[in-house]
Amino acid sequence: MARGGVDRRDRRGQPMLAIGVLTAVSGLVGSGVVAYWYGTDMGWTGSGSLLVDSREQARAAALMPVTAVLVGLVTVLVRRHVALRTLAGVAVLLTNLFITAGVAVAVAAYPQVRPAELIAHEGGGWSTELPVTEVWGVRSETDDTITLEGRADRRSCDWELRSVTLALSNGEILAVEALPTAYAGPDEIPSEPTSVDLERFEVRQGSAPFICRS
Repeated sequence: MARGGVDRRDRRGQPMLAIGVLTAVSGLVGSGVVAYWYGTDMGWTGSGSLLVDSREQARAAALMPVTAVLVGLVTVLVRRHVALRTLAGVAVLLTNLFITAGVAVAVAAYPQVRPAELIAHEGGGWSTELPVTEVWGVRSETDDTITLEGRADRRSCDWELRSVTLALSNGEILAVEALPTAYAGPDEIPSEPTSVDLERFEVRQGSAPFICRS
């Protein structure tokens, strides 16, 4: 009888075990992602990066994953004492679901590079997020397209120069190309891009939550 009772108790605790493990794992993954981003943005990899004006937001983003790990561990510990079909079990289940969903929200709330946006005042009006952080100007324009140039910031003080071609009719991105950062000779250096026509377009520059000290 004793063995049967233990077996039934173990089987009863299996759903809670699975719920607790999933919550703890989601917290560990979320903590790892936030920790990696924070360490990279703070320049712990030697990149010279420094997180500015967003440290509290970044630290707050780590609280929910840590909470998920703790809640998951507690759920695993009490699994044999709380049946899933009881009121207490439902409360534990809902708490775990809420915390797990909160991990995704917290990770998404971590400060990220914000892309630039181009807004057209003609052609019915449209707006497009661009795969660059800062728009430098217009490289070329046809009756149907416009090609912009700018810089795309990335973590570890990495960046890339890009050209972005959009359809003038609806702002659809037609092509994105990486631009060289060095040239064989002065004759190959292209001219500076021209300014964006502010009567036809509005440029909302993006931003990065970090600066590069070197």
